[in-house]
Amino acid sequence: MSLLNADGWFLSEPNEPGSERPRSLRRVAVWQVRDDGSVVGLISHPRGPHALHTTPTLKIPDGERRSYYVHWDDLTAEEQKQHLGADS
Repeated sequence: MSLLNADGWFLSEPNEPGSERPRSLRRVAVWQVRDDGSVVGLISHPRGPHALHTTPTLKIPDGERRSYYVHWDDLTAEEQKQHLGADS
């Protein structure tokens, strides 16, 4: 296993129906290249009410939630603006 730089990469995840924004972005901390050759982004654990009590700092994205990786340069200006104003 090895780790690679993931500058500018995000995981885009759908929000719950009725949320202010349809999707949330989470920074990819690093790319993990596994022994079988697959690559997965390790995501910074989101801050929340239990952040001080949470042990893991990285998580592997859940592929069943219609999540996908996206580079900052591939976001629209509106998506970039929404992300910069986000609390997460």
